[in-house]
Amino acid sequence: MMNSIDLLKIIFTGSIDAGKSTAIHTISAIGDINTATAEKITSTMDYGQLYLANNEKIDLYGTLGERRFEFMSATLCQGALGLIILINNTHKNPLNEVDYYLNLNADFLTKNPAVIAVTHYDEVNTPSVENYQTYLQQRGYTWPVVSADARDKKDIATLINALLLMREYS
Repeated sequence: MMNSIDLLKIIFTGSIDAGKSTAIHTISAIGDINTATAEKITSTMDYGQLYLANNEKIDLYGTLGERRFEFMSATLCQGALGLIILINNTHKNPLNEVDYYLNLNADFLTKNPAVIAVTHYDEVNTPSVENYQTYLQQRGYTWPVVSADARDKKDIATLINALLLMREYS
């Protein structure tokens, strides 16, 4: 069990429209808090909370999707349990998006796990989940890849549980 001074946090990252805000809103016990940027209402930094069965609290943070805010990623990841990387499968080249987020968070990912969540899979199912898994394996990663609907509480809970299990058994 964690000490009361220990903070548990999970970071949701991915491009605009990948489902970060929706995922946090879907699973958060407090609703989510987001701060829209001045220029675009679609770019938000989100925050939510989740309580585990043992009453431990996990803070949930969503990164800003615009690449001009990438400098904030390393700071936000400090002390996090891991990343949930959401990839919008309708993107022109979603595997490039995977590369981008793996490269952006490379230092963090040398010591921490990630889960890849393929969103909008019901709209476009190519590349397949298996294609993503093969792609990750070629880069030396064995993290779970799952299709997920950011609006579905069970899907988001599965992502968080997978991350927590990897953390516990690594």
